[in-house]
Amino acid sequence: MKYVLVIMGVFTSLLAFQSQFTLTFSPEQLKFKTLSNYDIVVYGDFSMSNEVGKPSIPFGILHVALPGGMRAIDIELIQTEDETLRQSFNLLPVQKPRKISEKKQAVIQPPGDTYYENIVYPEKPVEIIGNGDIAGQNLCALKVYPISYVPGEGKIILHKVLAVSYTHL
Repeated sequence: MKYVLVIMGVFTSLLAFQSQFTLTFSPEQLKFKTLSNYDIVVYGDFSMSNEVGKPSIPFGILHVALPGGMRAIDIELIQTEDETLRQSFNLLPVQKPRKISEKKQAVIQPPGDTYYENIVYPEKPVEIIGNGDIAGQNLCALKVYPISYVPGEGKIILHKVLAVSYTHL
């Protein structure tokens, strides 16, 4: 039984293919606003993250065409060119959704000490969020963050270049 699993693993890796692409992000697309004691950073027409209590940062969804019958299974960064912005930031935590009819609520405080630790958020600037098919074309959906944030240091890191390799089978 163990031999069959090993053989299947080797066979699967032989069928896998690697592809690469490069993303570039321009500092000119960054826009900054303030709300109370918090900073808001926007990148072009990207959406904003929505995990309540986490730093609110911009992200985009990128759809990558795949060869017929294939799906992306892994992604990794090959190379990055980053620029740490000189200013210190206190990014607004994502707020709970509320109805327009509700009275205005105060800005929520970040949960516990984790918001102020020296961790990079998000952990990965590119991640696979799904595979699908549109009109017979196989696609992989990627969530791409042009910036990362280190809450404990107030640092914003702009990912000017992200060279990405992904595995599909």
